[in-house]
Amino acid sequence: MPENSPKAARALKKDYKSTGVSFFMFNPRQMLKDMANTIKLARKSDKDDYMQHLRLVVLGMATVGGIGFIIQFTFAVINLGHR
Repeated sequence: MPENSPKAARALKKDYKSTGVSFFMFNPRQMLKDMANTIKLARKSDKDDYMQHLRLVVLGMATVGGIGFIIQFTFAVINLGHR
């Protein structure tokens, strides 16, 4: 069966409906149900998890900032020699 045939499209749509993923059209009711289910399953992280994530985020920001500073400083020094 060709991939672009209507029969294939219906089969694909049926497969996506069975998984709960809306593929061909936007379904606001299903999206709201999915959002509510996500909120029900979500839990607040404890202090240890929060501190670990905070450390990783701060480390990542410091790394990116440090790399940016080194690049900017290097080009500032290089440009001073050309004046």
